[in-house]
Amino acid sequence: MRMHLELLPLLLILVAAAPQPQAARAAKPIPNPQLMIKEGDSSRIIQDDIIKTITNHPNAGWMAAHNPYFANYTITQFKHILGVKPTPHSVLSGVHTKTYPSSLMLPKEFDARSAWSHCSTIGTILDQGHCGSCWAFGAVECLQDRFCIHFNMNISLSVNDLLACCGFMCGDGCDGGYPIMAWRYFVRNGVVTDECDPYFDQVGCKHPGCEPAYPTPVCEKKCKVQNQVWLEKKHFSVNAYRVNSDPHDIMAEVYQNGPVEVAFTVYEDFAHYKSGVYKHITGGMMGGHAVKLIGWGTTDAGEDYWLLANQWNRGWGDAGRLDDMEKILSAMLHSTTSKPDVWTMNIILSLFGNRGQLELMEKWYEKFRGYGIEPETRTLNILIGAYGKKRMYDKMSAVMEYMRKLAFPWTTATFNNIIDAFAEAGDAKNMEHTFNQMRAEGMKPDTKTFCCLINGFSNAGLFHKVVGMVKLAERLDVPMDTSFHNAVLAACVKAEDLMEMERVFRHMKQMQCVPDATTYSILVQAYHKEGMTDKIYGLQQENPTLVPTDIVHV
Repeated sequence: MRMHLELLPLLLILVAAAPQPQAARAAKPIPNPQLMIKEGDSSRIIQDDIIKTITNHPNAGWMAAHNPYFANYTITQFKHILGVKPTPHSVLSGVHTKTYPSSLMLPKEFDARSAWSHCSTIGTILDQGHCGSCWAFGAVECLQDRFCIHFNMNISLSVNDLLACCGFMCGDGCDGGYPIMAWRYFVRNGVVTDECDPYFDQVGCKHPGCEPAYPTPVCEKKCKVQNQVWLEKKHFSVNAYRVNSDPHDIMAEVYQNGPVEVAFTVYEDFAHYKSGVYKHITGGMMGGHAVKLIGWGTTDAGEDYWLLANQWNRGWGDAGRLDDMEKILSAMLHSTTSKPDVWTMNIILSLFGNRGQLELMEKWYEKFRGYGIEPETRTLNILIGAYGKKRMYDKMSAVMEYMRKLAFPWTTATFNNIIDAFAEAGDAKNMEHTFNQMRAEGMKPDTKTFCCLINGFSNAGLFHKVVGMVKLAERLDVPMDTSFHNAVLAACVKAEDLMEMERVFRHMKQMQCVPDATTYSILVQAYHKEGMTDKIYGLQQENPTLVPTDIVHV
């Protein structure tokens, strides 16, 4: 969604997810009481007159349509999902406002999806349903994006935890809330993973709040997945702060730290948006809405816009670009001159696999195979990696058996993907068995192999084996780069051994191995947990450009 709008400065709350965000632009809204829609209006939000007005407007710059997402919504129901409540001034007065020097150079265009292409959550469009939980979605989506940006962790966090458990501190749950209090909840209480406490699935909204008139769910503080512990799945933020409403400050924050949560005034015509660059043309004021800001740019006509990701699923807005890609691929499959090959197949499977959209990945794998395109080892490695990340071990094993049966060579990448899957699950037995098998077949482990092993033994609580892996890596002359040291540092944190962590960090610098943002994030995580703010301050003084002040994982 691309928009030229005036972000509500009191609701630009930051702490420091259909395949592509919608694009729109909005003129700066000026509140007008005469434009306010009365409560209890049972008429439909989608109106032919609004579509006609926008279509005939010479300077609209965007296309309106009968959006299926809102086909049965009344005006009252539409207003209900605009869940940003005006934040009391007494709350905002104690929140630090962040600014950036005007001398900071920024690009004319920026898209977080491209800048951090490894973070699949940035471009994922979610679905809040009929619940007025936009304030919660915007916060959770930004936080999980920043975990990936700073920690290289592609995780999905739980909107339901925040919505159900924050209580009156955050507002009224499905009846609206205060974005700044969502971030304070992250600081005080943390938020669990979506796997632990889900709101939606890959298909769309499955939360009870997706149905009209459903009340805010009860806070259970219990993971839905067996053997998962609620407190162990918590992810925390260090602090909550605002960003000055000047566009330069907003852009600098996104450019340096990642997507931010913003809020703006919504008018009736916004529900009719289909594509283009949105700006308010007609219709009354409906309420305040929170979304995720992921970038900015300038049109050919010279108008500046914000690039936003909304949480109204793929049925609303310009979320069909991946559908266009599918149409092009289908055309290629039937073409006599532009046939796709295995390289094309690998790109598409990687795209869907990295996004966690496994049904689409499998669909296109079958399509490519149906048109005679045979997989190669890299193709099957992509499948193993995608299934492993989702802990779908039965399908991962099926691919492995297929490779053995048809004599596909197992590469280092094959073994690494399998080891990584077991490592994330803390399954030390199968992970170690795979590693031994790798060495028995004469395959040389690399830095990634040992990073996965260190992570796996750490997750399993076998810290003595972490030490063994470090010694083995030294004997095998495996390059101990920044990623290797980061894995060891993370293991030290899990072992709650801060002295060893600091020793490893000193050794890292002595070896002239340059710490990166992930390195400092791990250190901040450990110090934050122990309340050692002086240590965090020292790191910030040491490297202010890399030390994140926004997030920490426990």
